[in-house]
Amino acid sequence: MPAVPLTGRLGPANGLRGVPGLPPEQQHGDVNTRLARLGDLPGWIEAQGAMAPPTTETAAGFLRSLVTSAVTDYAERAHGSPVMLVHAATAPNAVLRTLPSLPEELWVESSATAWRATAAVRAAYLPEAPVAAPEPDAGPEEVMDLAVRHGDEHLVKLTDTALDAFTWSGDPQTLAAVRRGAELIEPPA
Repeated sequence: MPAVPLTGRLGPANGLRGVPGLPPEQQHGDVNTRLARLGDLPGWIEAQGAMAPPTTETAAGFLRSLVTSAVTDYAERAHGSPVMLVHAATAPNAVLRTLPSLPEELWVESSATAWRATAAVRAAYLPEAPVAAPEPDAGPEEVMDLAVRHGDEHLVKLTDTALDAFTWSGDPQTLAAVRRGAELIEPPA
């Protein structure tokens, strides 16, 4: 499936909300099977292209907004697949962290690719309906302690990313995502 050019006007929060999910009857199989189905998903191509393209100057802000949006989206949609949907937030955060090490001529395509990856994971595991996010009832230290006590590597990665998003945005809903992950991800045996 070729990469869709970003030619729209939406920012990451609205762009993410516009990504359609696979219908329930196609919500089975491994990630490769699910991703292969996206090409036939009505609205998939349009949703990818509806995103405003980042520039070299806006790449870092674009990625921060994408990460924050994916983390807050996780709090309402993680029940689609609590482990797989972690990657919708952690993948663009990894790109953001490596951006300063990349040549500037790669920043735009790296940011656009992070968007495509986030949108694809979300589309492949999106539940039919969101649920109310947990109330943000803990601060950064408490959610990190929760993740460490829980012990699952995906929850720790989500927490690390949620703490980054909280630092940029100040949005307590980013910390609520950790609580949701702790509720849904099985602790290690």
